[in-house]
Amino acid sequence: MKIRLSWIILLCCLGVQADTPQRQLQEANEAYQQKNYTLAIDRYESLVQEGVQSKELYYNLGNAYYRNQRLGKAILYYERALKLAPNDADIQHNLQIAAYERKDDFGEIPPFFLSRAWDWASQLFSSMIWSVLTILLVWLGVGGFIRWMIAQERPQRKQGFLIGVLALTGSLLPFFLAKTAARLELNSGQAIITTATTTIHTNANKSSAVLYRLHEGTKVKLLDNIGDWDKVRLSNGEQGWVPTEALEQI
Repeated sequence: MKIRLSWIILLCCLGVQADTPQRQLQEANEAYQQKNYTLAIDRYESLVQEGVQSKELYYNLGNAYYRNQRLGKAILYYERALKLAPNDADIQHNLQIAAYERKDDFGEIPPFFLSRAWDWASQLFSSMIWSVLTILLVWLGVGGFIRWMIAQERPQRKQGFLIGVLALTGSLLPFFLAKTAARLELNSGQAIITTATTTIHTNANKSSAVLYRLHEGTKVKLLDNIGDWDKVRLSNGEQGWVPTEALEQI
């Protein structure tokens, strides 16, 4: 698992004036190459705390955590990297390797194929690109109706009306895809267990019955929150409450 040196992207995020973050990035990369993964994690995490978001940063941090035998954190950052680059083969490969080492296997209820197809389509482009496509189709539709109203010849009027109807109707698809993409970009609604072990309870208190013991790296769906407890759904569909400190949102 090699690190990625994407200086241009990170420098744009950090700004050419930011000497300290640049130095942290350089120290992190050097520490990783020297197999000092604890120092690398410390430097990479400091960049994350400063608000830097980059698939390369998350990928490198995932690698450092994996090498440091912290599976939960490794999977967390691979998932975050994959969220920014869903089609990146290296990220997918490393995530698959890490996920194979998870201790928990609750099986999985496959999502409805239309829901899976919709999520896949929404992630083909960013919400910004889907929004631009929506605006272009709307303007094309408006232009078609203007042509329909001002054209003198019947074939031109008919053509304008057809373009207007098709374009405005077609703009609904990228509009809703943009909404889905934006929602996923802001909040994936999923989390990773990052503590070594924790328990999932029937209610939001430690005295309630324990359903399962969970291990680091397990992926859950976030459903609700009460104080220091999060309601989650496992891959097999079962629901319960987990201490908030035991997980981190992707």
